[in-house]
Amino acid sequence: MTRWETLADAREEAAGWLLAIAVDHGTGSLVHRKAELLWSRAESEALASLEHADRSNAERILDHAMHLLSHAPGILNRHELSPEDLAGLMGG
Repeated sequence: MTRWETLADAREEAAGWLLAIAVDHGTGSLVHRKAELLWSRAESEALASLEHADRSNAERILDHAMHLLSHAPGILNRHELSPEDLAGLMGG
């Protein structure tokens, strides 16, 4: 992995961002639920890419998801987007 040595390292980083969102907005919040779904989908897609020996695609998938997760707390705290708008960008 580019930023991570292993998928476990990426999971650990994602868990930190998910925790930050949960602390700020609640574990039952729309944004937290969408963020968890975003990571779950990204991890599944990355695993599928790895099963087909496409490491670069797996890295892109995880990097994109991590980018959204890492920026979500700041975006919400600065009120750049509403929780609903950010959740919409996360898909699902």
